[in-house]
Amino acid sequence: MSRRIPSFLALCLLAGASLAQDRPPDLSGERRAVLEAFRLAELGQLDVAGRARVADHPLLPWIDATQLRKQLASAPANQVRAALRRHDGTAAADWLREAWLRELAKQSRWADFLADYRDNPAADLRCAHLAARLATGATDAAWIADGRALWLTGEALPAACDTPFKSLQSLGQLDADLRWQRIELAALAGQTGLVRFLAGGLPASDAALARDYADFLDAPHARAAAWPKTPRSRAIAAEGLARLAKRSPDAAEAQLATLAPALDLSEAERGKVLYQVALWTVASYLPGAQQRLDAVPETAYDERLHEWRAREAMHRRDDAGALRAIERMPAAQRQDPRWMYFEARLRERLGQHDAAKALYVQAAGTATFHGFLAADRSGQPYALCPLEPSKDPALRARVAGHPGLVRALELWEIERVPLATREWAALLRALSPDERKVAIEFARDAHWYDRAVFTIGDTPEDLRHYSLRFPLHHENVLRREARRHA
Repeated sequence: MSRRIPSFLALCLLAGASLAQDRPPDLSGERRAVLEAFRLAELGQLDVAGRARVADHPLLPWIDATQLRKQLASAPANQVRAALRRHDGTAAADWLREAWLRELAKQSRWADFLADYRDNPAADLRCAHLAARLATGATDAAWIADGRALWLTGEALPAACDTPFKSLQSLGQLDADLRWQRIELAALAGQTGLVRFLAGGLPASDAALARDYADFLDAPHARAAAWPKTPRSRAIAAEGLARLAKRSPDAAEAQLATLAPALDLSEAERGKVLYQVALWTVASYLPGAQQRLDAVPETAYDERLHEWRAREAMHRRDDAGALRAIERMPAAQRQDPRWMYFEARLRERLGQHDAAKALYVQAAGTATFHGFLAADRSGQPYALCPLEPSKDPALRARVAGHPGLVRALELWEIERVPLATREWAALLRALSPDERKVAIEFARDAHWYDRAVFTIGDTPEDLRHYSLRFPLHHENVLRREARRHA
């Protein structure tokens, strides 16, 4: 016995050491000092002594960035750049850089802007980058190409784009064709105000037509029958009637009967309108749903409308019709456990018991809600097949010690949720799928439950991580409320 006790103790110590290594560090003892540093930084009043007290804390990049963002209007460039270099590669540095670039653009400090710019998806910064290159004489072929690419969007762009776009136009690089391309994009995005604004740069007759397109998109009118028979007119007509169908399927159907021959609408264009007419008829429980579903060309059907065709028939208790609707679904949709289950139920009700049983067994092999229903119907066990985050000590230690995870969890603990979410998003880009699951486990243990909801993924394997996905932490509340409302 005396020789076994040390071995037992050694195992316990090793287990404890492993456990300690695969958890994020506990920073609660430093939380008061960090909160005070953030409070002062948010006022722009953190002094050298105050910063020194948190100089070794993982959240120092965010504290520095918070302080500097309060002082950007007057901060020396070398001070901001020192912070950007010091914290380069962190979410905090990216957050600071975005604010710094916007301040430089506001002050028209274009040389500084170009020195500190990095590619960014934000439209205002992309526009400011064009403006900076314009102001410093860099209007080469690459500048023209970048400007034209930025122009081609259906959304309104910030005022920072105005000067570069005026320069592009003066260079003959924003011609009528390019303006029409953007008008079409705006029309398809429902941005009729932008369509009218862009029309102002066209010749008078074209501008009048573009404004009439916008009017039609807002409220379809009979003037459209006299539009030129062009692909653009047909696209606008189909888009406007499809939008009208969401409000009034009857009105859209009636106008389609007039405009289809007047503009020579193609099957695809008519199908776009008939799709919405059928969808909003059945979704609104209006009469004539079956007939309108049948009127949609098969080429216009997608998974959503296939589903509504089956649901509409089931609503009418037309088992044979619902089965036909399922049989017409694409193979991948039909093989989804939900539709395998409903097909089995329909075949069962139609007396096709062998076919129904085979479908139940197939669906019951999936760890899904309808798979569980199929298991109940066929007497099969549930195919739970749960997955758990990796228990590999090296992987867990790697994630637990990842600076991004440490920062994200501590920002969550001190209720800086927007910053925590930014840090989390940056963290996930650096993690493998297995590492991501472990990170979500650590977030769950820190009571940050929505990380699983928003970031676990949607593959079949992701969805088998039940301990991460389901609200087990609210079990007592859920059971209490279930009993209360039973």
